[in-house]
Amino acid sequence: MGAVFIQTLWESLHRRVALAMLVVATIAAGMQFSIRFITQNGKLWVLSGKNSFPAETYVTNHFRLMFLLTTGPWLLLAVFAVAPLLTSHLEKGWAELIFAKGIARWQVVTARFAGSLAVFVILLTLQAIVPCWYLAYRSGVEFAPFALSMAAIVFSFSALASIMLLTSTTQAASPAPMIGVAFLQAILSGVLYHRVQYFYSVITWKWAQWLLDWCYRLLPKNSELIDIATSHYTPRNVWEGWWPVWSTAVFMAVACAWAYWRFQRKAL
Repeated sequence: MGAVFIQTLWESLHRRVALAMLVVATIAAGMQFSIRFITQNGKLWVLSGKNSFPAETYVTNHFRLMFLLTTGPWLLLAVFAVAPLLTSHLEKGWAELIFAKGIARWQVVTARFAGSLAVFVILLTLQAIVPCWYLAYRSGVEFAPFALSMAAIVFSFSALASIMLLTSTTQAASPAPMIGVAFLQAILSGVLYHRVQYFYSVITWKWAQWLLDWCYRLLPKNSELIDIATSHYTPRNVWEGWWPVWSTAVFMAVACAWAYWRFQRKAL
């Protein structure tokens, strides 16, 4: 099981999207570590070109920028990077090699899923978490809110990964359907979250509203998880309790268990 996990990490280096993200993350980290701090009149400042800014203001704004990047293009690119890792072991040649070793199927699925999440966490840590911790340490800005926001992003991505894992058991070894389902869920979560506010004035059929309500209850709350992370960077309070967290966790558990069951019955 550990060998499959390590193999998943190594395989990610041979995937163009994951490799490109690794290069970008390394460059971005290097740029953040190169930021210069100076002390003037007893206050800490940041030098940026010919201009200087108060360190606390600069670092706080930098945290907001990194948060927007990680919840936007970085999260979407990660879907492309991770999807092939959840299907490559089903390709001809790979399946015969892996399962000929007597490894239980649930162990293979768990190791591939854990390895895929580890790839995302490693990239996110290199691109945002470690450099921002360094800036927080140098400037005195509190790092805990940013760390909690990153944890919410990882949890939201884990929900998308569980959907992709389940999708991988229903079709041939191709990442395209998995990517499509993940993007559909990312969009649908926002639609369902705001269904009462924006859509129920148009959709007046009770059966349709009932269907949307149950879709909202059953599916992951990706949009709300991002809002929870955003609460650290906006003056409004968007925390609405633990419902988005535990309901998403239940969905992930059911989706993974269903994927294990389907994979156990899948003809290879």
